[in-house]
Amino acid sequence: MTVTQTAPERVKSHHALEMLREDHRRLEALCVEYQRLVQADASAADRSGLIARIGGRMRIHARIEDEIFYPALPHSEALQRAHAEHERLDAELRRIAEAGGAQADGGVDALARALAAHARFEEETVFALAAGLDLFELGARLRARRIELTGDYDQPS
Repeated sequence: MTVTQTAPERVKSHHALEMLREDHRRLEALCVEYQRLVQADASAADRSGLIARIGGRMRIHARIEDEIFYPALPHSEALQRAHAEHERLDAELRRIAEAGGAQADGGVDALARALAAHARFEEETVFALAAGLDLFELGARLRARRIELTGDYDQPS
Protein backbone atom coordinates (compact mmCIF):
# COMPACT_ATOMS: atom_id res chain seq x y z
CA MET A 1 0.00 0.00 0.00
CA THR A 2 1.40 3.38 -0.90
CA VAL A 3 1.51 6.37 1.41
CA THR A 4 -0.50 8.44 -1.07
CA GLN A 5 -3.64 6.30 -0.72
CA THR A 6 -6.52 7.90 1.12
CA ALA A 7 -8.26 6.17 4.01
CA PRO A 8 -11.25 5.09 1.86
CA GLU A 9 -8.88 3.53 -0.71
CA ARG A 10 -7.06 1.60 2.02
CA VAL A 11 -10.33 0.33 3.46
CA LYS A 12 -11.69 -0.68 0.06
CA SER A 13 -8.48 -2.58 -0.68
CA HIS A 14 -9.19 -4.81 2.33
CA HIS A 15 -12.87 -5.49 1.62
CA ALA A 16 -13.02 -9.24 1.00
CA LEU A 17 -15.64 -9.23 -1.76
CA GLU A 18 -14.01 -6.34 -3.61
CA MET A 19 -10.63 -8.10 -3.47
CA LEU A 20 -12.09 -11.31 -4.83
CA ARG A 21 -14.04 -9.50 -7.57
CA GLU A 22 -10.84 -7.70 -8.54
CA ASP A 23 -9.06 -11.06 -8.78
CA HIS A 24 -11.81 -12.31 -11.10
CA ARG A 25 -11.45 -9.28 -13.36
CA ARG A 26 -7.65 -9.65 -13.45
CA LEU A 27 -7.94 -13.30 -14.44
CA GLU A 28 -10.41 -12.40 -17.18
CA ALA A 29 -8.04 -9.67 -18.42
CA LEU A 30 -5.13 -12.12 -18.53
CA CYS A 31 -7.20 -14.49 -20.66
CA VAL A 32 -8.04 -11.64 -23.03
CA GLU A 33 -4.35 -10.78 -23.15
CA TYR A 34 -3.62 -14.40 -24.10
CA GLN A 35 -6.09 -14.18 -26.99
CA ARG A 36 -4.28 -11.04 -28.17
CA LEU A 37 -1.01 -12.99 -28.16
CA VAL A 38 -2.65 -15.70 -30.28
CA GLN A 39 -3.98 -13.12 -32.75
CA ALA A 40 -0.55 -11.48 -32.93
CA ASP A 41 1.07 -14.88 -33.50
CA ALA A 42 3.29 -14.35 -30.47
CA SER A 43 6.05 -16.80 -29.65
CA ALA A 44 5.41 -20.04 -27.80
CA ALA A 45 7.58 -18.70 -24.96
CA ASP A 46 5.39 -15.60 -24.59
CA ARG A 47 2.24 -17.71 -24.61
CA SER A 48 3.66 -20.22 -22.16
CA GLY A 49 4.77 -17.41 -19.86
CA LEU A 50 1.28 -15.93 -19.83
CA ILE A 51 -0.25 -19.35 -19.11
CA ALA A 52 2.09 -19.56 -16.12
CA ARG A 53 0.96 -16.09 -14.94
CA ILE A 54 -2.70 -17.07 -15.29
CA GLY A 55 -2.00 -20.26 -13.37
CA GLY A 56 -0.12 -18.53 -10.59
CA ARG A 57 -2.81 -15.91 -10.05
CA MET A 58 -5.61 -18.47 -10.31
CA ARG A 59 -3.99 -20.84 -7.82
CA ILE A 60 -3.32 -18.11 -5.25
CA HIS A 61 -6.88 -16.81 -5.63
CA ALA A 62 -8.32 -20.30 -5.16
CA ARG A 63 -6.04 -21.01 -2.23
CA ILE A 64 -6.99 -17.89 -0.25
CA GLU A 65 -10.65 -18.62 -0.92
CA ASP A 66 -10.31 -22.27 0.09
CA GLU A 67 -8.23 -21.53 3.19
CA ILE A 68 -9.88 -18.36 4.51
CA PHE A 69 -12.98 -17.18 2.65
CA TYR A 70 -14.96 -20.39 2.26
CA PRO A 71 -14.38 -21.59 5.86
CA ALA A 72 -15.76 -18.24 7.12
CA LEU A 73 -19.06 -18.88 5.32
CA PRO A 74 -21.91 -21.12 6.43
CA HIS A 75 -21.52 -24.60 4.94
CA SER A 76 -23.59 -25.06 1.79
CA GLU A 77 -23.79 -26.93 -1.47
CA ALA A 78 -22.71 -23.72 -3.19
CA LEU A 79 -19.38 -23.86 -1.34
CA GLN A 80 -18.91 -27.49 -2.28
CA ARG A 81 -19.57 -26.62 -5.91
CA ALA A 82 -17.20 -23.63 -5.82
CA HIS A 83 -14.42 -25.73 -4.31
CA ALA A 84 -14.97 -28.49 -6.89
CA GLU A 85 -14.79 -25.86 -9.65
CA HIS A 86 -11.40 -24.73 -8.29
CA GLU A 87 -10.15 -28.29 -8.63
CA ARG A 88 -11.53 -28.62 -12.18
CA LEU A 89 -10.03 -25.28 -13.24
CA ASP A 90 -6.64 -26.27 -11.84
CA ALA A 91 -6.75 -29.63 -13.65
CA GLU A 92 -7.69 -27.86 -16.89
CA LEU A 93 -4.84 -25.42 -16.47
CA ARG A 94 -2.37 -28.28 -15.96
CA ARG A 95 -3.64 -29.93 -19.17
CA ILE A 96 -3.22 -26.65 -21.07
CA ALA A 97 0.31 -26.13 -19.79
CA GLU A 98 1.28 -29.68 -20.80
CA ALA A 99 -0.36 -29.46 -24.25
CA GLY A 100 1.31 -26.34 -25.59
CA GLY A 101 0.84 -24.97 -29.09
CA ALA A 102 -2.55 -24.76 -30.78
CA GLN A 103 -4.08 -27.12 -28.21
CA ALA A 104 -3.11 -24.66 -25.47
CA ASP A 105 -4.67 -21.80 -27.44
CA GLY A 106 -8.05 -23.53 -27.58
CA GLY A 107 -7.64 -24.64 -24.00
CA VAL A 108 -7.11 -21.10 -22.75
CA ASP A 109 -10.25 -20.02 -24.59
CA ALA A 110 -12.22 -22.79 -22.84
CA LEU A 111 -10.54 -21.95 -19.53
CA ALA A 112 -11.53 -18.29 -19.93
CA ARG A 113 -15.17 -19.30 -20.36
CA ALA A 114 -15.00 -21.62 -17.34
CA LEU A 115 -13.32 -18.91 -15.23
CA ALA A 116 -16.00 -16.39 -16.20
CA ALA A 117 -18.77 -18.85 -15.29
CA HIS A 118 -17.08 -19.63 -11.97
CA ALA A 119 -16.65 -15.92 -11.16
CA ARG A 120 -20.30 -15.28 -12.01
CA PHE A 121 -21.40 -18.16 -9.76
CA GLU A 122 -19.26 -16.94 -6.87
CA GLU A 123 -20.32 -13.32 -7.21
CA GLU A 124 -24.03 -14.12 -7.59
CA THR A 125 -24.33 -17.04 -5.16
CA VAL A 126 -21.35 -17.60 -2.88
CA PHE A 127 -20.76 -13.93 -2.02
CA ALA A 128 -24.33 -13.71 -0.68
CA LEU A 129 -23.32 -16.22 2.00
CA ALA A 130 -20.97 -13.59 3.44
CA ALA A 131 -23.84 -11.39 4.63
CA GLY A 132 -23.26 -10.36 8.21
CA LEU A 133 -19.52 -11.05 8.23
CA ASP A 134 -16.90 -8.39 8.89
CA LEU A 135 -15.72 -8.19 5.29
CA PHE A 136 -12.95 -5.72 6.08
CA GLU A 137 -11.37 -7.99 8.69
CA LEU A 138 -11.81 -10.95 6.36
CA GLY A 139 -10.27 -8.94 3.53
CA ALA A 140 -7.26 -8.09 5.68
CA ARG A 141 -6.79 -11.81 6.39
CA LEU A 142 -7.08 -12.65 2.68
CA ARG A 143 -4.52 -9.97 1.80
CA ALA A 144 -2.11 -11.11 4.52
CA ARG A 145 -2.30 -14.70 3.26
CA ARG A 146 -1.76 -13.56 -0.33
CA ILE A 147 1.37 -11.74 0.80
CA GLU A 148 2.58 -14.88 2.59
CA LEU A 149 2.05 -16.92 -0.57
CA THR A 150 3.57 -14.43 -3.01
CA GLY A 151 6.12 -12.69 -0.81
CA ASP A 152 5.08 -9.52 -2.62
CA TYR A 153 3.96 -6.66 -0.40
CA ASP A 154 3.40 -4.42 -3.41
CA GLN A 155 1.08 -6.81 -5.22
CA PRO A 156 -2.34 -5.24 -5.60
CA SER A 157 -4.94 -6.66 -3.31
